[in-house]
Amino acid sequence: MAEYLYKYRTLDGPGRLYAERLLVYDEVYFASPRSFNDPFDSKARIAVGGTDDQHRANLLKLYSRKRPEMPEEARRARVEEIIRSGRHRDPTIYDETTKKTQAAIDAVGVFCLAETPASILMWAHYAGSHSGFCIQLLHQDEPFLGRAQKVEYSDTYPCILYPVDSDDAKVDKWLLTKADCWEYEAEWRVIEQAGPGIYELPPQLLTGVILGSRVPETDRTQLRDWVLQRTPRPQLYEARPRPEEFALDIVPIP
Repeated sequence: MAEYLYKYRTLDGPGRLYAERLLVYDEVYFASPRSFNDPFDSKARIAVGGTDDQHRANLLKLYSRKRPEMPEEARRARVEEIIRSGRHRDPTIYDETTKKTQAAIDAVGVFCLAETPASILMWAHYAGSHSGFCIQLLHQDEPFLGRAQKVEYSDTYPCILYPVDSDDAKVDKWLLTKADCWEYEAEWRVIEQAGPGIYELPPQLLTGVILGSRVPETDRTQLRDWVLQRTPRPQLYEARPRPEEFALDIVPIP
């Protein structure tokens, strides 16, 4: 498990307000997957598979949950009628299931993090072209970041095989799988079933604040002032380009 996880932030536009709420008030925002910048990310895709016995077991479980008042014999008779008619493999049913599933995916909140603070691309894409900052969070077994899960990268678009895949497999495929062109992000995600919105970050988890290599002096001063208000006080760093390599060094600021 990575010792630290990182969140890159911009100071552009509303990013300045978000930065203050984060550094002064310990507020972080969990986004809906609907707002992600990748149109393939967290999209429901369901294919019908499995044996009739697997469908039968799944339908019986579904009826037990949705129609608990129905006698067991009646539930079994209804399921057998569905299996005999072939309706359990009707693609139009799964079109509707896919829509409902997508709505459920979009209703969760996701806090996205990275494994490294020294990614040139991450600074460029998520921290105002190196003019923003990055926070360092202690990754340990506790209720907030202890839930973080690693994103996997694939050259195959994930698809749930219904009803074969388990609930864990569905989460892995829908919320924790991205195209391999995003592998440079080395992403981890905290998934919150309560939905998108503002959540409190345990203050002891924020152990460092890293200033981008292009942060203007006025913003350096503002970030430093915000950091000095914190208890416990995180270490300040800056990202410095190496003079003869395509690389960044993360250097403590006294």
